[in-house]
Amino acid sequence: MDDSPIEEILVKEYLSALENEWNIVREVKGHSTISGKQKRIDAIIMSKTYPHMIFGIEFKREDLGSFNKFTHWFKQAITYTQCLWYGKNEKKYRLPILIAPTPSYGNIEMTTIFTRLVGEFGVGDINRFWNGHFKKMVYQIRIKEVRIWCNIHGYNKSTINWDFNQLLNL
Repeated sequence: MDDSPIEEILVKEYLSALENEWNIVREVKGHSTISGKQKRIDAIIMSKTYPHMIFGIEFKREDLGSFNKFTHWFKQAITYTQCLWYGKNEKKYRLPILIAPTPSYGNIEMTTIFTRLVGEFGVGDINRFWNGHFKKMVYQIRIKEVRIWCNIHGYNKSTINWDFNQLLNL
């Protein structure tokens, strides 16, 4: 997160949509297993129902402005899958990373290709869209465009027993 007021509003919106079903910890520190450098991720969420479902979240403003910033965000998320994040009692977690909002560069096909590609590296997204039937905003946690959870339908039963470490090739 770049700590802009616009981005903080976005973070609060997304996290408030998750807080009933997910435990949330903000501003978590960790380190890269490759370079050893200190890192910080915007949030880590853990399912209150299925505690093996733990994800890091990295937020960016929706108006990234250039293709270079767009691809840098994906690179950052992939790098974060290689980090150890510090939990309680000195426990360290290597996590799949969600990016929010779903990056879009004005081209649905390109966005789909990118989200599927980075999904191979353990990166998913929190997709947000208006649902006219329910007359509310829908938030979906997805990896490789497969819905893990959403605020309308809950957990995708076919993903409950996924081994999320396999996404990271552990």
